[in-house]
Amino acid sequence: MNLARARKTSASQVLRIEDDYVSFCLDEACEYIKGRMYDGESPVYETEVTSMSEFYAKLGV
Repeated sequence: MNLARARKTSASQVLRIEDDYVSFCLDEACEYIKGRMYDGESPVYETEVTSMSEFYAKLGV
């Protein structure tokens, strides 16, 4: 999103997405995330696991 902001364009244009619907969905998702961050929320980053037991352990279940 920083590159899109620097170039004053959308994320879908930076990635050269040609499909109108996919482009719309990506841009909407980016705006949604930016809005939540503007409201003070922090991003949650997904991590990879190698087993379901590791997945549950990370959840604290």
